[in-house]
Amino acid sequence: MTIPSSPAGVLDRAVALTEGVCRLPAVAVPPWADQAAQVLTLVADRSLACVFVGQIKPTGAIEHLETAGAAAGRGVTTDTSLALTLRSTVERLSELGFEPPRPSGHTATADELIGPAWSRRGMGSAWPAGACHTLIISAHPLGDPDLERYLIAGVGIVGPGEQGSPESRRATELMNAVMPALARRALLAIGPRVSGSGRWLTDREQAVLERLALGHSVREIADEIGRSPHTVHDHVKSLHRKLDASSRGELVARALGYIDDAHRVLGTLGSQIAEPKPIGASPAEGVRAAARGTDSLAEPKPGVGSP
Repeated sequence: MTIPSSPAGVLDRAVALTEGVCRLPAVAVPPWADQAAQVLTLVADRSLACVFVGQIKPTGAIEHLETAGAAAGRGVTTDTSLALTLRSTVERLSELGFEPPRPSGHTATADELIGPAWSRRGMGSAWPAGACHTLIISAHPLGDPDLERYLIAGVGIVGPGEQGSPESRRATELMNAVMPALARRALLAIGPRVSGSGRWLTDREQAVLERLALGHSVREIADEIGRSPHTVHDHVKSLHRKLDASSRGELVARALGYIDDAHRVLGTLGSQIAEPKPIGASPAEGVRAAARGTDSLAEPKPGVGSP
C-alpha cells in the first residue's frame, strides 16, 4: 500500500491521525510515548517513528530525557525489534543535531534541519543505517519555552523512494498538521513541567483508573483485577495524589482529558486540537491543505496546550 494520491485518500489519513491522537491517554502512563509513535506511523506507509520528551538546550544538546517511545508501521515489519532498537538508540542520544525552534514548533525533513549527512549525525543516526530515504522531524515546546522542554518526534520512511517525492512531501505536511494536536495531548498527559517518577501511573493504577472511568465500584474493580478492595482503595488514593484530584469525579475527568493540571475545564474537542492552517484560512482548511499537497501550512501558535 502507498499513500493515496487522491486528496480524499490523504484526508482519510489525516482524519485517522487526528483520531489516533485523541485516543492517546490523557494521563502519564508508561507506554504513552510508544503509543504516540504508533499514531505517527500513519503519516506514511512503511514508516518507523519515535517520540520523546526532554529538556533540550538551545544548542540542541539533550539535557534530560523524561520518556521515549518508538513504533514500526504495518508496512515495515511485524517484528518489534526495529522499534525496540530505535527506542534504545534514542534513549542514548546526547544531541538532536539541530537547534530546537523557539517559541513555536516546527516540522521539516532531516536534510533541512541537520544537513545532507543527517543519517550520521544527531537524531538522524538513531534510525537504522540506510533504512530510510526520508526522515521527518518535528519539535514543539511543552509549557514555558524558557524551561527548554520539548516534544520531539521523528518519522522515517523506509524502503525504496527518494526525498522530495510526492510521498515524502505529503507525509511532511500531514505530520506538520497533526503535531500541534499531539503536543497538546502530551502537555495534558505529561504536564507543563519536568515530570518525575511520582507523576507516572503504574500499570495497576492505570487499570484501576480505566475501570473507574467506566463507572465500576471499588469492589467490582477488586473482583476484576483479582485484588482486595483494600488494595484497590490504596490505588485510588495514589491516583488522587498523582493526578491532584480531590474527588472521584475529578479522577474520571482527568482520565478522559476534560480537565488539566490546573483544574481548568478544557472546553470542546475542537478547541483542544486546533490544527496549523494556511494564513487567513479556517481551522478545517489546515487538514484540507495537507490533502491537497500544498506547502502553505502556517507554523503552530505559541502556547501549545492552553485551552
